Amino acid sequence: MRKSDGKADIQSDDISALPIIGIGASAGGISALSRFFDAMPDDNGCAFVVVLHLDPVRESELARILSAHTAMPVAQITDGTTIAPGHVYVIAPGSDLSVRDGALHMAKPSASHGHPVDVLFSSLARDRGERAIAVVLSGTGSNGTEGLRDIRAEGGMSLVQAPETAEFDGMPRSAILAGMADHVLPPEKMPEALLAFVKHGYIVHPAAIDVSSSESPATLGNVLDLLRARGGYDFRGYKHSTLGRRVHRRLGLRNIDTLDAYVDDLRTNPHELTTLAGT
Repeated sequence: MRKSDGKADIQSDDISALPIIGIGASAGGISALSRFFDAMPDDNGCAFVVVLHLDPVRESELARILSAHTAMPVAQITDGTTIAPGHVYVIAPGSDLSVRDGALHMAKPSASHGHPVDVLFSSLARDRGERAIAVVLSGTGSNGTEGLRDIRAEGGMSLVQAPETAEFDGMPRSAILAGMADHVLPPEKMPEALLAFVKHGYIVHPAAIDVSSSESPATLGNVLDLLRARGGYDFRGYKHSTLGRRVHRRLGLRNIDTLDAYVDDLRTNPHELTTLAGT
């Protein structure tokens, strides 16, 4: 069990500012979840909501199993549970699970609502916006991919298990092929990337940051010039606020603090240029 590393400092009494991490898995998910929570510091300032395929007619042992891999409280949800930082919440058998106004809500599964993983991710995107973080772990089929589209649309982040590390790679490969994976990592490497993102200014003070007002010499115009000159992408007709949000999200995902450093990254990293244009 991983104890505090003394670095996580995302603490807030404001439920609207709480980063909530939705985790979806099915076959092979227990092993992946165990590796993820073994590596996650306990004082992380986040809340975790886990959806795993469960037998609807049997009592779930998921909360007990995960409790062996983290010192955070782990509980199976009941309808209306208020989400708190430093807690892990797991789905109840035979239910859909969604996030609304900082609370967890249960509903009977419905084919029209999609798979439970997609239901969680989509609700998380609506409730958290750029603070929505989705994790796709081992599983079969394409579960989670549609929900990740909503996470991406709201400016959140996705972490997808590296397929070669998954017992069943259907869910990770579906997300990757759809272009919905911001990070592709083994489960034990995900906490470092996740915590770097939630500590970045993009998450901590999203409304206070305008990349064009940086005190550094670089400007949003420099980014647009690079996109046009090196990639043939012309974004001059886009709204300034939309472009600023897109660039700022990339700074968060790359764990880069200044626009100067990001412009340097764009100059030396053609893949990032392409990624920014397609974000």
